[in-house]
Amino acid sequence: MFQSIDAKRARRSSGRTFLGWLQIAIVTLAMPMSAMALPVDVFFQGPALISDPDTAFGIGITQAEDARDNFGIPILSNIEGLGPIDGLLTVQQPPPSEISFAPNPPTSSQNRATSTWQIENTSGADLIGASYVLFTSTVPFTENGILVDYADANVGLRINADDGWVIILATDANSNEYYYPALLLDRNALDALEGIVADGASVPAQINYVVNEPLV
Repeated sequence: MFQSIDAKRARRSSGRTFLGWLQIAIVTLAMPMSAMALPVDVFFQGPALISDPDTAFGIGITQAEDARDNFGIPILSNIEGLGPIDGLLTVQQPPPSEISFAPNPPTSSQNRATSTWQIENTSGADLIGASYVLFTSTVPFTENGILVDYADANVGLRINADDGWVIILATDANSNEYYYPALLLDRNALDALEGIVADGASVPAQINYVVNEPLV
């Protein structure tokens, strides 16, 4: 199983995140995105590892197939370069005062948060082809001495094919399948395979969270 990286360690910047994540460079057949695609909420209800039974990885096959069949989110499986992000990307997130919540305060049974990230290529080389940021699992963190730990199945992302979202199908050494939501970095390229994120370039990304419990 591919190891998830705690975003708080990886980004070395201010702000917090609900999720751990990986960066991957993908070279595969680009799938066409449907016009005027609808957004869909997906939640981290995937399988757990024997070594980490309390963490759900990915979104599960039922959600992945629903997102593909009813919302036009491609599932990509012919991938290369799947690996952890350490040393490749730096993610800067805005302070809490710049994150929008609905409702506000986010104390209802379902809460949404929109955060604009700046993702910088710090790998020392250009990322060429279809490069994605891949979200793997939820990650507890401590803020001002308070442990923030949401139930995995209650934490999700709102994804949309028109915004460059796909679902990555990854298989581990035991043939277990994991479905991860992933966001294309270079969304200006007409063909994802011709994308490029130059060394030192920064890419904006709007991340839309949904959490089915009150936020701390």
